[in-house]
Amino acid sequence: MLRFIIFLAITTGVIYYLYNKLKKSIMSILMPEQKSKKEEKNRIIKGEMIKCPVCGTYFPENTGIKKNGKVYCSIECMTEDTR
Repeated sequence: MLRFIIFLAITTGVIYYLYNKLKKSIMSILMPEQKSKKEEKNRIIKGEMIKCPVCGTYFPENTGIKKNGKVYCSIECMTEDTR
């Protein structure tokens, strides 16, 4: 009886693993735009690192907010500098 329970548990685990792999493969074929969104989230933002003139945080230049010739790390820093 114990052998049957162990066999059943291993078989169930293998079937579940194969089901998940097959599901991911089919989803990536049917909906490729969702895959690209996940990759976009995980990608590293490249660009020259610059220092925010208000808080001193370093951030990629292409993610900053530009105003009056300065580049800020966030909207909060931009509004604080204009006060």
